[in-house]
Amino acid sequence: MSGKGFLGNMTENLQADCVQSRQAGFIQRFLSITHQIVTVKAEISPTILQTKQEMRFYFSFF
Repeated sequence: MSGKGFLGNMTENLQADCVQSRQAGFIQRFLSITHQIVTVKAEISPTILQTKQEMRFYFSFF
């Protein structure tokens, strides 16, 4: 057993729990934002593809 005593160990555990909680929150937000970005890209991609095809069609006359 270390010389810190009960309160010292409890403080370390509390600090570790806070760090772990912040890390878990960060991961949840990161995954949520990543999902939103992928969803938006999936919705935009067909529109961009169609626009590129239309541009090729219009500029093929020049």
